[in-house]
Amino acid sequence: MPRGPSPARVTAAPDLRPRGGPSKTSPCVRVPSRVATRSTHPAGRHSDSPQPAPAGPVIILAGPERWLQIDHTRQTLAQLRQQHGELDPVRYDGPTARLADVLDECRSLGLMQPHKLVIVDDAAAMLGAGKSDDDDDSDTAQASAEPGDAAAARQAMERYAAAPEPATTLILRARSWPLTRIAKAVTASGGSVIECDPLPPARAAAWCVARAASHHRASIARDAADLLVDRVGSDLSRLECELAKLALAAASATGQADAVIGTAHVQALVGESRQEALWEIQRGPLSGDPRTALHDLRHALSVSRHNPVAIGIAYTDLARKLDGAARALALGQPPGAIAARLKLWGPSRDAILDRAAAVRPADAAAILDAAIDLDARAKSGRGDPVRMLEGLTIRLTSLWRPRADQSRR
Repeated sequence: MPRGPSPARVTAAPDLRPRGGPSKTSPCVRVPSRVATRSTHPAGRHSDSPQPAPAGPVIILAGPERWLQIDHTRQTLAQLRQQHGELDPVRYDGPTARLADVLDECRSLGLMQPHKLVIVDDAAAMLGAGKSDDDDDSDTAQASAEPGDAAAARQAMERYAAAPEPATTLILRARSWPLTRIAKAVTASGGSVIECDPLPPARAAAWCVARAASHHRASIARDAADLLVDRVGSDLSRLECELAKLALAAASATGQADAVIGTAHVQALVGESRQEALWEIQRGPLSGDPRTALHDLRHALSVSRHNPVAIGIAYTDLARKLDGAARALALGQPPGAIAARLKLWGPSRDAILDRAAAVRPADAAAILDAAIDLDARAKSGRGDPVRMLEGLTIRLTSLWRPRADQSRR
């Protein structure tokens, strides 16, 4: 059976080029070796350069970045439709699919379509990929659909990968791919093994800049892209949704189709989704300024869209730490030991200890009681949770008095 040339194995980098239609290359295309910059997988390489659509009779898309898997699948489908006309993918779910059924589908002739596209999600589970297939063949993992036949399934998949059906493109998608012998057979027969790993923050920001220009008719400043990644992380699906929202908002504000997204748009429209969100909620009451604290509370509710019950839990956590720190400081315990016991880390450590030193233990205990009562009321539906949070916010900010005016007992 004729086989295409063996391509260099590359890692998925998002296509940063403006889309002008799929590439007019043959299904078995050689990817230029100059794009492969560093190897991080037995059957793949990372590249910082734009890549053509994945090609070959068998394509493995391995990695936790789901958006990249979907995008590469979309590119391959567009390329196949350009070459062979309209076709509908056949999809299988790896944990419930039988390899025999998948391979039968790949080898059977299509009555209406000259070419087939078969997609298997979570494909490693179909092959019992608990261990690398470089292990001893006698060591058989449990396959999802056929317990005890994992080794036989892998051998069958390896045989198909070495001599695939030329009229079918098989895409295997998985969070990881430890089956290196199958991967080597795929690349030897002209297929592709592409890693779909999360992008580091700097490359995710660069992706945002290019994506906004190529898909959303907008431009985003690099500092705004950095802020966006800092707030929502490097998940490309989430970044894509936020870019669409920001581009629409910027266009509506200016009345122009080609909008410019700045840091002000990101600050106003994108809520934080990282662990710092808890500290951001607690920082307002610790400021001692009711206006600032109420502004931060409304931002957490309307922009970050935190549930009022979750904010109440954060307030209760703050009150508990203040109560424990105030009582311990009144007993003369060292701040370092207090911080370790209460698990105070980062910027919250000094802020909470400073505020605890400026409040009477009885007042801190009263605030803790109020926070616990608010939490119980919010969870049982008694009262307006937002109004109760506003009241507790004002009570917290009113605690702080100059140290000289404090008389500790």
